[in-house]
Amino acid sequence: MKHLFILCVSFLSFALLAQKPQHTIISGKILNNTTTEVNLVHFNQWEWEDIMVQLDKNGLFRFDLLLTEGAQFRIENSENSWDMYYEAGDSVFLTLRVGYEDSLIQASGKGAAQCLWIAENFKWGAKLRKSNSDALPAESALFIDSVYKARLVFLEKYSLLHPEVSEGFKLYYRLEYRYRAYNRKQMLAFAYAANHKIEVDSVPVPKNMFDYMDTIAINVDKYWISDTYQDMVRSVVYHHYRNICEKAKQGGNEKAYSPLESYQLAKMMITGRAKWSTRAEVLNYCFQTMDSLILQEYNSFLAECPNPVIVKRLKASFEEKQIMAKGKNAPNFTAIDLQGKTVSLADFQGHIVMLDFWSSWCGPCLHELSLEKGQKLEEKYAAKGIVFLKVNLDIKEEAWITTLDRLSIRNKGTHIHQAGDFDSPVAKAYGIVGIPTYLILDKKGIIVENVPPRPSDPKLAEILDKLLEKP
Repeated sequence: MKHLFILCVSFLSFALLAQKPQHTIISGKILNNTTTEVNLVHFNQWEWEDIMVQLDKNGLFRFDLLLTEGAQFRIENSENSWDMYYEAGDSVFLTLRVGYEDSLIQASGKGAAQCLWIAENFKWGAKLRKSNSDALPAESALFIDSVYKARLVFLEKYSLLHPEVSEGFKLYYRLEYRYRAYNRKQMLAFAYAANHKIEVDSVPVPKNMFDYMDTIAINVDKYWISDTYQDMVRSVVYHHYRNICEKAKQGGNEKAYSPLESYQLAKMMITGRAKWSTRAEVLNYCFQTMDSLILQEYNSFLAECPNPVIVKRLKASFEEKQIMAKGKNAPNFTAIDLQGKTVSLADFQGHIVMLDFWSSWCGPCLHELSLEKGQKLEEKYAAKGIVFLKVNLDIKEEAWITTLDRLSIRNKGTHIHQAGDFDSPVAKAYGIVGIPTYLILDKKGIIVENVPPRPSDPKLAEILDKLLEKP
């Protein structure tokens, strides 16, 4: 055969807007490719299915989509990923290469300028100085604001030089630069606490640091094209939930609020396009403390949600969460230790094991790892035979090693690494969609606690003492 068939996949996105779908062609060639397939991932994971196509012998691929509006996509294989913005009706041919940061070489066709922007923005952004990890959150917040204001200026200049870029493209990145800064600010206190090995509550943060959360318009349908805005909508829900809990605590109300209240809040606050995917995201968080009320909300959601993709994804997540239910056998997995040797969970049979899944980009993870009182608790119970198995999920091993050295915690617990973040085999096996995630296994490898207290919480000692008393 002179030509190999390239699989073309068409699918219709679920949209609440009434625009007529248009064919959008994303094709290209990957140089020095090391795999036989490439995936197309939409940034709104709840509302879209990922697509995989086979590369032909020349490294060519082609995706044929039906879009009603512009959107951000990621093309990825096992080595690289390329983020691109496409407008409905675009037809772009890309030349990509594996193994280089500047891996987008060329783009041609309708929508090429929007794709090339990604590469230009990456090069330009690398020139910006990095924030000082020793700076207080107030100072870091000012730096973050300056960086994203500079990025916005660069976007406007690029748009003037390339008038063919769409209004949707400009809106997407204006939202990106507005709300990405907010997202980064939310982690400042955790990052500072981790770097200085102190309690996050003791970090001096201006009282008005997060006042902007009360000003965000959460039900603007046209903003829903931005995944960063989507993250922000969920953050607003959790922000209000935390405020309610804090006020109740200050008022002497000892009611233990559960994640279910955050879901009820989402149902009251969120309307329009954000409604179903935001509810699904918050309800998914509730699965970690499954009870009859949460199960009732879950069944009601399945019956009412009109988007089959969201329903499918929530069902899959629900089923995955059952893997971590109390009384289940913890799935075995292998990973690499600090000496480069392959170890498996089965190697620790006969020991009580506390699993800690984390990544270097997770502020709360680093904060917990760095706290001295948690380290002392682990040291005390490690002497009694309990294994504190810390499973790093960073994509690059270098990030894992660098973080351990920066926090000086190589000898604090047993450290292993399996690459891939939430796409790693172990994360998928355990249904992990958020970190830090902790589990406690008994000596037979059975899950006895699926939402245990964190190592810095004194309540953890009570649980471990009871387990040690068992034969």
